[in-house]
This record gives sequence, C-alpha cells and structure tokens, in this order.
Amino acid sequence: MVSSSHEALHRIFQEDTGAIVRALRELLGVPFPEASSAFVVSPDLTEIAPVERRVDTLLQVETGVDGTYLFAIESQSRRDPKKPAAWAYYLSYLHATFGHQPVLIVLCPDEATARWAAQPIRLGIPDCPSLTVRPLVLGPGNTPVVTDAKDVVRDVPMAVFSAITVRAKTSMPY
Repeated sequence: MVSSSHEALHRIFQEDTGAIVRALRELLGVPFPEASSAFVVSPDLTEIAPVERRVDTLLQVETGVDGTYLFAIESQSRRDPKKPAAWAYYLSYLHATFGHQPVLIVLCPDEATARWAAQPIRLGIPDCPSLTVRPLVLGPGNTPVVTDAKDVVRDVPMAVFSAITVRAKTSMPY
C-alpha cells in the first residue's frame, strides 16, 4: 500500500539522484565509484503480459570506471512474503532489458523490516542457488541521527532521509 512515508523514503533520491551514491558510500560502506551522471528513469517494469510491475524508483547512474548501473529503489514498511520474488524479477528484468548492472536498494523505516529485507534471497537448489539476491538495505540501524544544522545544510536530502528513518528508532516527534 502506498503511503506518504513510503513515497518520501524513495522520492528523496529522485530529487537528488546523487544522494543514493552518497548513501551507498557513507551509510553502507559500499565502495561505489564517482558517478559521471545520475538521472531518474521510468520505474515502469511492465511486460507485454497483462501484469503490471513497478519498482518504486529507478535511477540510472553512469560511472567513468565501472560503466552504468540501474538502482532499483524500494520502500518497504513491513514484511511482505511476495516481495523477494518481485525483487529477483526486477533485477533480472532490468539486466535483460537494459544490459546494465542492476542494484536493489531497500529503504526501511524500522529495524525489524530492515533485518527481514537484508536476508539473501536464494532461488534454486539450496546449496547451489541459480540466483542469489542480496538487497542493500538502508534503515534505522545504519542511518545516523542528524542533529547538527551544518550537517543538515550540507546534505538536506540525507538529513531528511535520516529524520524519516530515525523517527522510528528514537520515537522523535517529527
């Protein structure tokens, strides 16, 4: 179900497309190369079949070193047993359709959902999966509380993301 908090989690990265690379580096410690450009791509993942599938936000990030990446950004406010299969589908579809490396990033406003979303998704034989999806998760556990006005001014989108995710962790009345 779409809610304002669901939309706020991923729309931050639509407004400042470079914030996702900063989040990868600063919050998750992922050594992602410098982006030469980043822009919002249509999130419509619909096939010719009558089933419509949409990722919450889809960003294309081009690097001078490692090529082009597609960031499939999903807001997840609770466990949903259908999501792991959908996430695997999204990544496979994006790779097959665009030929770029897809990366799944799940944004969670609470720690329990973040722990659930971070679990590897293994498809195929348990000891030799055909496909393993390892979501990168941003949530209260790896997002610092931003309280210094200088930090807010330096990176407003990341400060807003912090306020949304940290609210659940600290019960701060935002």
